[in-house]
Amino acid sequence: MVYTFKITSQESKNFVLEVKIDGHQSFFDLHSVIQMNCGFEPYQVASFFLTDGKGFKTMEISLMDAGFNGGAYYLMQKTKLADLIKIKDQKLSYTFDFLDDRSFCIELTDIDMGT
Repeated sequence: MVYTFKITSQESKNFVLEVKIDGHQSFFDLHSVIQMNCGFEPYQVASFFLTDGKGFKTMEISLMDAGFNGGAYYLMQKTKLADLIKIKDQKLSYTFDFLDDRSFCIELTDIDMGT
């Protein structure tokens, strides 16, 4: 299955990036595609957040293991997109600059099942 994501920025209304990626690839793969397409330095710390219908962050998928014990957490390298993203129109936030609170808005616009 191929996921199509529309990535936008609240900072620049003209910024739109469309990414097609296999749902069996990891969040790290999506992170890498975004980093490459935006010309960011590859060492940037970043996280994806699944959001609910009102835009509230409900789950974090982190680039680095924060060392939390007990609670559920997800690492980009170990989490496949299809593990957590199941429905079209799912929205995510991708925070790529924690110091300045810079993020992209991501929306799953299509799921091609390859039929």
